[in-house]
Amino acid sequence: MTTGIDLLLPDPCYDVPTPRGAFGTDQVCLDLRLFSMSENTLIPVNARRATHVKPRFGSSPEECCVTGHDGVVTLRPFLRKLTQLVQLQSGDADAVELLQFKIAQVARQRDAIARGETVSYLYVVLEGWAARYSLRPDGTRRITGFLLPGDFCGIHAVCHAPMDHAIVALTDCTLAKIELTQVEALVSDSPIIGRALWYAKLIDEAILRTWLLNSSDAVRTLAHLLCELDARLHHGTEIEAGPRRFDLPITQEQIGDALGLTSVHINRCFRHLREAGLVDIGQGRLTIPDVEALRKAAAFDPTYLHWRGDGSGRR
Repeated sequence: MTTGIDLLLPDPCYDVPTPRGAFGTDQVCLDLRLFSMSENTLIPVNARRATHVKPRFGSSPEECCVTGHDGVVTLRPFLRKLTQLVQLQSGDADAVELLQFKIAQVARQRDAIARGETVSYLYVVLEGWAARYSLRPDGTRRITGFLLPGDFCGIHAVCHAPMDHAIVALTDCTLAKIELTQVEALVSDSPIIGRALWYAKLIDEAILRTWLLNSSDAVRTLAHLLCELDARLHHGTEIEAGPRRFDLPITQEQIGDALGLTSVHINRCFRHLREAGLVDIGQGRLTIPDVEALRKAAAFDPTYLHWRGDGSGRR
């Protein structure tokens, strides 16, 4: 498998290791060959191996792991996402793992895809959190979806249509860029994967509809969003007695942009949930003492996420 890597660096350099802490990791070792770039320009660089050590962002070590045992970057988060949606055969999984792709490292608060851009790649989040967003006429931002490891964007490329929204990295992100021609060939050879891609987009729409329906009660809306993120990050994990903890590497302002609330209002809602003993948050980690209690308070029903085996009748 051949991969490429896009890096944003200020000066031309040769085989220079990435500084500690860059791109959401404590250490990134890149086996690079000779390359050069101009200031503030993304230039494809041929690379074979990338070993990520102790990632800072993500929900768990498994979801942050984007390398195989031999150190080669893989599409494992994407494959895991597809298997949540449909029953893949071994040949389908092999086809996904054999896809060629480039790696793009996007720093937090930078756009990975701009509104109006016509993309020729399917972008898959391998590491970090990103979001879809649009700007209102007054310049304020509305987030319309969170992208977690395994999620993808840029499906507009299928219709050769410009993006009607933008994608921003909420944390330092590692993205895989898969050329549209490969995606089209994959779907042609494996229709079940095409079905999974469209299921994923239908789920995106269902999530957005649910956000809109919950907008009448700020505290319940926040509780529902936290339940949704917990369900997405822990799909396939049984709810056990005792607290559940996971990284929540997004700010109250970003949560407010998603729910149509100010960061001050989000802070009040968090305080209300904390005083009720439903959540606790500190140092970028969310603790849910009792998942079922939070779900009950939020009136959360995960069936709108339409995962395989969720009782919705879809396979």
